[in-house]
Amino acid sequence: MKQQAQLNKLGDNLYSKFGKPLEDKHWGEYVAISKKGETILSSDMIKLLKKAEKLFTSNSFIFKVGERTVYKWRLLKR
Repeated sequence: MKQQAQLNKLGDNLYSKFGKPLEDKHWGEYVAISKKGETILSSDMIKLLKKAEKLFTSNSFIFKVGERTVYKWRLLKR
């Protein structure tokens, strides 16, 4: 439970800092945010996941901009 609470807090902090500023121009799109604050936007979640897999080397959070839907995504090393 403690680990989930930490993930929730991290996700909230990342969205507040890097996702919220995107709401005016990108409402309803998807954004991948890395723990370092790197962002990728797309209107298609599958395309976003593929792009994030290529560009991010660590865990990422996926948000729908403007909504509190959140996904935790981990890259699997192949």
